[in-house]
Amino acid sequence: MRIITSEELETLISGNIIDNMRSKEWLSVVRMLPCMYPGCRIVHAGTAHHLYNRGLSAICSDYLTMPLCIKHHVFGDGSIRPVQQISDEEFSKIFGMNKADIARRVYIVVVNAIKTKLLI
Repeated sequence: MRIITSEELETLISGNIIDNMRSKEWLSVVRMLPCMYPGCRIVHAGTAHHLYNRGLSAICSDYLTMPLCIKHHVFGDGSIRPVQQISDEEFSKIFGMNKADIARRVYIVVVNAIKTKLLI
């Protein structure tokens, strides 16, 4: 599995494209992390939410993802909308940080998990 550098991560966050930047392996590790929605107790999220939309049906790099359970990612419930339908402002209020900070935090966790072979 290719692990990108922190410099490459920052380039991705800024919106600059570095080749294709797809990684099924990276996504599989993200999906095994706990759901990051505040208060959720799902231990293995099961889905990887792409943090940025880069235009018409263009999702961002697989390295810019966060773990969410299916409820918080796609369905929501009567009191909350799914994360894929909220604005950046709503996102920051719910998570207490912006998408770039989430990407950085997930990057550190995934890299550490890969290096220590915890989740692969």
